[in-house]
Amino acid sequence: MGDRLKTFALSVLLAVAASAYIGCATYVTSEAAFNGKGHTSKKRVLTDTIIALGKPDEALTEALGKDDCIAFIGKSHTYMLYEGGKALWEISQLKLDGNRMKTDAAKSKALFLKGDQVWGKLIMTYDKGKTISPEQRSELIKAGFVADAKSGGHRYHKTIMIKGSVLPPIKDSSVEMPKLKKGHVIKFYVKEHHGPHALEKIVKSPLVVVGVAVDVMLLPVYIIAIASLK
Repeated sequence: MGDRLKTFALSVLLAVAASAYIGCATYVTSEAAFNGKGHTSKKRVLTDTIIALGKPDEALTEALGKDDCIAFIGKSHTYMLYEGGKALWEISQLKLDGNRMKTDAAKSKALFLKGDQVWGKLIMTYDKGKTISPEQRSELIKAGFVADAKSGGHRYHKTIMIKGSVLPPIKDSSVEMPKLKKGHVIKFYVKEHHGPHALEKIVKSPLVVVGVAVDVMLLPVYIIAIASLK
């Protein structure tokens, strides 16, 4: 009776193990077959430090052909923003402590460069864990900042979508240029698409069939290994 029960238990164990193994291997090969789109990565192509903001005069604005352009003056380039620039200029004019204002431009990987065009998302944050006075809070709200949910009213942020062109550094007097209290590192990226792995290029149906065949072929090895535990 004991041997019969032992044999029955072993048979159940073998069936479960075989089912799990076949399912697992077939799932892996199925994923390889149907996920043939490849993937996209981001490569950093430009790093700069913004040291000032520039506001073009009337003549330069007319030459650019766009209203409300604001220039990010960097050490290496000038970024003439025709979208988002006005919001950034308004922030620079607020009665706030510039040392407490920061951006995510150095870490977010959300700013892109292609040719002479830049675009992306920039998040401005006012925090450093210090108390924000009612006057500062009023300024932040006026500029469209919102309080972070978990900060207890000690940190505010604003998301700005930007678009613009890359130009040489501006060094003449045609631009009113207030310097920032501190430089802000800014990084631009380019998106690179990577094709599917060689294995993923194998025809879908044959790959799944081969996967099942391999499972079945290797099954005796697992049966022997489990049987040896008796």
